Amino acid sequence: MKQLQFPASANVSMTSASCTSLLLGAGFSKWAADLPLASQLFDFEIVPFGRKEHSRLEKVRSMKQLWNSRWPGHYAEQFVADVFKFGSANDRSALTWYIVRRISEPYIWREWRSGRERRHVLMINENRKFERRGVREAQKFLLPLNNSLAGVITTNYDLLIEYALGTNEFN
Repeated sequence: MKQLQFPASANVSMTSASCTSLLLGAGFSKWAADLPLASQLFDFEIVPFGRKEHSRLEKVRSMKQLWNSRWPGHYAEQFVADVFKFGSANDRSALTWYIVRRISEPYIWREWRSGRERRHVLMINENRKFERRGVREAQKFLLPLNNSLAGVITTNYDLLIEYALGTNEFN
């Protein structure tokens, strides 16, 4: 292991304790909660909430169908890259909304209250989170490692790790 060299004028204090970090990618969320990988992202498995969401969903669906007709067999990641590189601001906005909405769909709960349907995204420490698929599985995996970890790094956009650990177990 290479020793870091600091200038003599630097006021640096270092400890010899080692730190372990855990890197979790999309496979973790797929394993624990069956959240989609990029190749499965455009299955359009969301329940739109109102006309605006329905319109956005249809916009993304038609963009994806058009792109698939021009680039059959290409990866979903390339579709996303193309929309962000060549699409209009509205296209980029609709796609961003869809990706966030698709990944957060399992963490949205609905209730009928005051004469209408209401929708809520689970809070990190909310008890309802344990009713959602994958949260307990992720927690069972992460908690035994918690004392030996300096941190968890994830490339995922979902909040599965945060739901599993709660705010008392991570910073």
